[in-house]
Order: sequence, then C-alpha cells, then structure tokens
Amino acid sequence: MVYFGRGANGIQAAAQAYFGKNVQQLDVSEAALLAGVIQRPTYWDPDVDRENAERRWNFVLDQMTKNGWLTNRASLKFPTTLPRNAAQSSARLQIENQVLAELEDLADLPRDALQQRGYRVITTIDQAAQTSLEQSVSSVMAGQPDYLRAAAVSLDPKSGGVLAYHGGGNGVGLDYAQSPQDAGTTFGTFVAVAALRQGFRPDHPLDGTSPRMIDGIPFQNPAGVRCSPCSLRASLGIQANTASAELASQVGVGAVAEAAHQLGIARELRGKPAFGADPDTRIAVGGGSTSVRTIDMAHAYATLAANGMRTTPHFVSRVEDIDGNTRYNATLPTLQAIPSRIAQTVIFGLERDQGAFVRPGVRAFGDGGANAKAWMVGYNFDIVTAVWMGADRIIAIKNKEGRDITPAGEPTTIWRAVMDGYRAAHAPKKPTLEPVPKELEYNDPKKPSPNPAARPTPRTTR
Repeated sequence: MVYFGRGANGIQAAAQAYFGKNVQQLDVSEAALLAGVIQRPTYWDPDVDRENAERRWNFVLDQMTKNGWLTNRASLKFPTTLPRNAAQSSARLQIENQVLAELEDLADLPRDALQQRGYRVITTIDQAAQTSLEQSVSSVMAGQPDYLRAAAVSLDPKSGGVLAYHGGGNGVGLDYAQSPQDAGTTFGTFVAVAALRQGFRPDHPLDGTSPRMIDGIPFQNPAGVRCSPCSLRASLGIQANTASAELASQVGVGAVAEAAHQLGIARELRGKPAFGADPDTRIAVGGGSTSVRTIDMAHAYATLAANGMRTTPHFVSRVEDIDGNTRYNATLPTLQAIPSRIAQTVIFGLERDQGAFVRPGVRAFGDGGANAKAWMVGYNFDIVTAVWMGADRIIAIKNKEGRDITPAGEPTTIWRAVMDGYRAAHAPKKPTLEPVPKELEYNDPKKPSPNPAARPTPRTTR
C-alpha cells in the first residue's frame, strides 16, 4: 500500500514509489494510473486491489480519448509498478489499509496529516479475537495447496465495530475479505428472511425432496440431507436447498435480493450489481451471479444477531490529538432493517454450535460432493464471525491431505478459534468472596448461640 497526497509533492512521491521516476518522466500509461487511483489511493493501490486499479486506469484513458487528448489508446498496456517492501505483510497491514481508508473517507484525515500532527488512532479491533484469528489461519493454512485462499471477519453486532480481520493474503496484494465471492448456501437464510417479511409462517410447508427442478433449474440437497415433509424453519436448520429454492420461487427473486441488501449485503461491487443484472432462482443457494464479500456476510448476520438492527461496519473507534482531545468519534448510522421478531425467528431456526447460531454453506463443484467455496458463519449476541475459503478460480478445493474441504473442516476450525478466543477474554469474572466475619459465621444449632437474643423465637400458628 502506497499513500500519497493530492498536491504536487504527493504526485512526485507516488511517481517515485510506483515507478522510481520523477513525475516529468512518466509516460501516458503510468500517468493515467496515478490519475486514476489518486481519488482513493488506499483502496485503489494496484498492490492492494489490482482489479479496481485497472478499472480506474481504463476510465482515465477512456476519458482522455473521448476528449480528443489521446489517439493511441489501443496500444497502451497497464504499467508495471515496482515491487513494494512486503516485510510488514500480515493481517495487521490489511487492517492498517482499511483504517487509513476509513480515516480519509469518514474523518477527513489523510495519512500525511496523521503523520505530521501525531494523532492517536483507537481501533475497534479486539486483541484476543485478532490474535486467535491470526494464529488459527497460520496453523490451518500451513502446508495447504498453493491455490487455497481464506478470509475471516468478526464484528460486534451491537456497534458494527470490526473485532478481528484477516484478508487471507500477506498484506500486499488482494484482500480476500473485500473480494467478491460466490455466496453459496449461506444465502438460504436470506430467503427465509424474505419470506417472513411477506408474512409467511415458520411452519410454511415446503417440498425438500432431492433432486428437483424448480423454475427450470436443477437443485439438489447436500449428501444425506432429507427434508420431506419440510417447513421454512426446518429448511434453515438442515440446509435443504430444494426447499429454499422453492421458497425463493414463491416469494420472488427480487424479494430475496432486497432482504439480503436490507441485512447488509452490498447492492453493488466494483460498479456492478452484486447479484448480476438478471438474477434467477439460483440466488436461493448463492449460485448464478450471486457475489458477496466476507465482510458483508458478517455484516448481514450481525444484523440478525442484533435483532434486526443494522449497524455500519467500521475499524476506527476514535482519533485523539497529542493533547488527548477527540478529533474524530465514530457515530455511524443504525437502522432497524427488519422487525426483531423476524430476526428471532431466523435465529432459532439455525443450527447450534457451542452456544452460537451457525450457518455453514458451500458453493458446490459438480454433483460429486466436492466444493469450490466453503463458508462458516455464526454468532452469539456479542460477536459474529464469517469465514470463507476457496480459490481464485472455480475448482474443487482440497486440503493438504487431498480431502474435500467442507464447512465443518478448516473453516469451522478458524471460526471456533476466534469465537473461543473472544469468549475466553470476555467471560464474566467470578466474584471474589471476602472471608466471612466471625460474628456472621454459621452457628451449629447443637451449640448454644453466643447471643441467644439474636435468634428469633419460633412461633406456632394454629
């Protein structure tokens, strides 16, 4: 991540950082890159998000061509930037990227101002949860196939503060917590929310037999999942895909999409509709063009954990100047996105795992039981954690032993580590009992009381 200000000095610094040149020596392609990312340098650094950096680069060149300032557009190629020092690469650097971007967007505090004035930034990150997450990801991912990726985000459902964060990379490159991924069957929860918003009852009957054709699309349940007769509530707990697809067909694809958006799933990702231009019934199982980010999945389930109250995910709690005065305090909007009774109905339809409400999910690969993506999302009323695992392309993901990766395996291992780490650090402390004073010690009734008058005389009522 390279940060630069918007003045001449900032552009010169960026030219040196990206290309090792003075600004006067930049060619058109290199200058277009800097012009494209200067608006949001923390987000659009090509080392952080190459896809968005290229999109911005193309936008600048297209505008130059449109205005007649450029005639050789087709011959230009995206420029190669200098490799950045990755010595600090870690989840902590990914958090730093998000913090700096948030300060720029919400607090009007660019990085140069932070450095020059010595502000103190207090984040929402919980040390116990973050440490548990980093240690677990490091352990789980050791020795895994090179193509395997993972990301995890924990939120405080009451405030929206990010408690733990890991983008799965090395801090320099793509942050997978911010990268759109196939939502998989975790989306079945949003189908139930859409139905309940329309007045469907939890015992609404559904056909959970498998396989089935629904709206001309084939659906099947995971191996071993049977739900016939089935109900809305039952389809939540055992992930009956055919029942969820039937329910999505009944309430309408648009209603499912709107329920997901109300809970916290972004409407657009990188300038495109998150669920594609024309989503179909496959949205019930997070299929087709249905894409979400790990941080958005955590956000949506956090809304359920907060009884339907949608918060704003954020990394910064407050900023203080060198004298301790508050320069910025996170007071972000909240909204009662769905009625609390709907959130509670969904909660008690989900599976349970060590006192938390959970929704495992997969994006299947073929019909043989393999998966291309695996999710584990779960929460109690203090913390929600979403874990994603997959690859950069649609392939069957395997672990280092060659076995199929399922939600119950590696994703759940990471999820439990975070939840357990947070719970251990925040468990209520047992009260310390002071020694009982001698005068209040229990007296053996067989022995005379030191002060018989202190004992009440029993009375018999006839």
